[in-house]
Amino acid sequence: MLLFALSSLLLLTGHDGSIFDQGQNMKNRAPKAPVELDQAQFILGQWDVIATDFQDGKPGPEEKGQAYFHWMNRGHAIMGRTRFGKEDGDSRASISFTVYNSNLKVWGTGIADTDRMAIRVLTGNFQEDQLVLVDSSRPNGGMIRRNSQLRIAKTKNGFVRTFHVSSDGGASFQLVRRESFHVLTESDGFFASQSKFGKAAEDRLAKANEFDFLIGRWEANHDMTFPNGQRARWQANATGVHILNGYGILEFNWFDTDPNLPDAATSLLRIFNPAMNRWESLYLTNRANALLYFGGVAEEGRVILTLFETDATAPRLSQFVFHSIKENAYSWFAQNSTDRGKRYTKTWTIDLKRLDGP
Repeated sequence: MLLFALSSLLLLTGHDGSIFDQGQNMKNRAPKAPVELDQAQFILGQWDVIATDFQDGKPGPEEKGQAYFHWMNRGHAIMGRTRFGKEDGDSRASISFTVYNSNLKVWGTGIADTDRMAIRVLTGNFQEDQLVLVDSSRPNGGMIRRNSQLRIAKTKNGFVRTFHVSSDGGASFQLVRRESFHVLTESDGFFASQSKFGKAAEDRLAKANEFDFLIGRWEANHDMTFPNGQRARWQANATGVHILNGYGILEFNWFDTDPNLPDAATSLLRIFNPAMNRWESLYLTNRANALLYFGGVAEEGRVILTLFETDATAPRLSQFVFHSIKENAYSWFAQNSTDRGKRYTKTWTIDLKRLDGP
């Protein structure tokens, strides 16, 4: 039975590249990571999953899949990957980053899935023995604000992840999806990738290939200017692989080349949202243990990304620009404006050279 399950998983992961982050092989969080992460250790492991969608309180058919939750960002956060269906049929996938921010004293989870082709970010805290995270939106741009809630609760043989929505300001919530995770016997071949960098989904939109230049392994040279005028330069290693059944891109950056940045790392998840006609990005650093949600579009040989929300009381504009894109090199810079975009000041540049690729 186990051999059958693993062989099926190899089919399901055929489009995904390898996970270069060493955190996947860690048994415990990093020594410098927030100790609060230990509260969420119950989600770590390899799992069978039974999922059910609900409409007006009525359950739909059960859907079976598998999942793998492990340490990421060199042991400072948790990555979760789930798969449902078959490669040659209607397959579904999701990926999540879960982190605890010690400065804000809040948990955060960013989730992307191939149903919505979008990223959601929820924040919250543990309430007794379950993690409760929330977010809100205005569906279709209307008056009513809908609150979303994600609950993660430990069970006897695993855990349950449930998604709820509210249209009355959070006074009541309605269950819309339940995912029950049941523990599997761990195997080294679980969720194995068939190729180093993976491959793109055959049926994705043409615009979804605009970030394919990221795929590969890179040497990166950073140059940053701080607000006080001080300047820092360092080298880093970077990788980009296909993920989410070939619909997304996962980047991992680590900084062993700089002795002043021991175990520093960042992770980035990118997916093209066809409904919004934009790229969406989820950024995680293990220095601040914070999630950043942003995105944008490609234009005239460049990809320009901005923060989706800014502080209206101090409207700084931030841009992240990819340019000079070639087969074996590309460059990036970040810039800020405090005068509504009239003038920008560059704060960070990165020049990347390919070391290996698909």
